Amino acid sequence: MGCSCSRELREEYPETVFVLFCSSTEQNNPQTDAFITNAADGFMPEIEAVGQGSLTPGNKKLSNAGNDPYSTRLRLVTDVSKIIAAPAVFVEKVEWFGYDTTLTGSVVQDAATLAAIYASKATDDAYAQSLFRNAMLMNWQPNWFRPEFWCDTKNLLGGLDGSNYSKLNLGDMSIGIPVPYCFSLEKEIGRVKDIKAYGQLAQLVGGARGVYQRYMVLCMATFWISNQRKKLS
Repeated sequence: MGCSCSRELREEYPETVFVLFCSSTEQNNPQTDAFITNAADGFMPEIEAVGQGSLTPGNKKLSNAGNDPYSTRLRLVTDVSKIIAAPAVFVEKVEWFGYDTTLTGSVVQDAATLAAIYASKATDDAYAQSLFRNAMLMNWQPNWFRPEFWCDTKNLLGGLDGSNYSKLNLGDMSIGIPVPYCFSLEKEIGRVKDIKAYGQLAQLVGGARGVYQRYMVLCMATFWISNQRKKLS
């Protein structure tokens, strides 16, 4: 998605910084470098782990017994030091993607759930799934995708954390944003000291008492930064 901001505004924020977040099962707070192995294939076990099934949809809590489900908090996988150091920050857009990280024979994923998903390909009522390993997924509903993107104490994706009538109608909140999706924010936010992202992508397999198959969520945010402090209107 292109940006409609003026050339003058772009010149005020001359440097672009891309930020990536990815689903993670880590419960430590704050997150730790050591949780992911420092090797070229170090994230592969975590990609498999976020493909677990759970008995309920996920939430932001880090202390769920047995990590079932694991938190919707995403792991920051890029360097944000330039953004934190900048006196003026502009958020252009935040994009979201979902990936099918199910793996036949996985010791952490639910074998019966995977078998049901794979077998459904031969029917006219197949569950959503990719043709390739760790590939991007198609859209379906309900998908429980109600993301949050926080800069300090402000969630820039307001309105997705509740329902209209009772405010917390779980049925309504199961209907989520389709992925991939791009939020074009184009917002000056001044100085930023902390950036967090939350999101889950799930598919109910096996009916009302089935398993919520979880999938990897990738968040990509585009920031512009300036070395000059701006006076925000």
